[in-house]
Amino acid sequence: MSRPDAGPRSSHSKAERSVSPVGAPSSLAPYLRGESRGCPLSVHTPGTRRALDFIADPDRTEETQLTTTGAISEFREAMRIDPFLTDSSLASIGQTLLRQNKQAEAETLFREALSANPALPHARGNLGAILYKQGKHDEAIRHLQMALQIDPNLILVHVNLATIFAKQDNFPEAIRHYREFLRIKPDDLPRRYSLASLLLRAGQIRESVDEHRQVLAQQGGHLPTLVSLARIFAACGDPKFRDGNEAVCIMERLCSRAGAENPQLLSVLAMAYAETGQFDKAVTTAEKALSLAKVNVLGKLVSQLQRELSFYRQTKPYRDPGKR
Repeated sequence: MSRPDAGPRSSHSKAERSVSPVGAPSSLAPYLRGESRGCPLSVHTPGTRRALDFIADPDRTEETQLTTTGAISEFREAMRIDPFLTDSSLASIGQTLLRQNKQAEAETLFREALSANPALPHARGNLGAILYKQGKHDEAIRHLQMALQIDPNLILVHVNLATIFAKQDNFPEAIRHYREFLRIKPDDLPRRYSLASLLLRAGQIRESVDEHRQVLAQQGGHLPTLVSLARIFAACGDPKFRDGNEAVCIMERLCSRAGAENPQLLSVLAMAYAETGQFDKAVTTAEKALSLAKVNVLGKLVSQLQRELSFYRQTKPYRDPGKR
């Protein structure tokens, strides 16, 4: 989810960037296979089959006169005839449309399905994801929380709520939902790294370090985690978490492999040198990082490196703020 930049890369760098569709097991699969338990008329009705084929893959269907609205209308008519097609089936159509980024049509179907049957957790979760993207954050949170009341094990709903609460700086709730996700799926490395980063932002350094180490126990060479942990060791405001020698060891190894031209990695290496009193190396390394950041037009990093350099030139180590 992270944008490409000059720093460490991760599919979930620092925190989730956006909410995602929740997904749902399709209630239409037996119907599409012609196994409806209800009235057989709709299974063999060409219009209904044409509508479902169009909704499933509008780019590949041979039907050129049908629209999404028309296909949905035909499907609603099939629901009137065939008792197998329930509100859950309507929500499944909404899920298909959501995957095609037809959010307005999907929202209409999710609301219609929920009006008839409020206890559809995936429909609740998907409606919440749509509402969040519309900027209706409070309504989105309400639907996502209702989805979890129905099914507490909907893991992507936990991730979506963690994402929303993290963006609101509601760290306790964001952390709680990441922990719930990891309770269900403990081996998910990207989300554990997201939790580690969130704990760091919340100022819970000890817990953050523990989560960093759990990520590394699963994947010892996970670059974003190594860099983040080294930065804690080099620049944490709380001295009991600093370990300059370990930070130097980590960052020299990383920079010798692939980070010699990476200004963000060099920035952390400079912090580590300063923490161990090697200020000449810190200045030289930070100056190289600054030059690379300017070449790559990384404005925010240029400003940050200039600030860091001002510390090293005064023979002072750099300290991160308490929460970041």
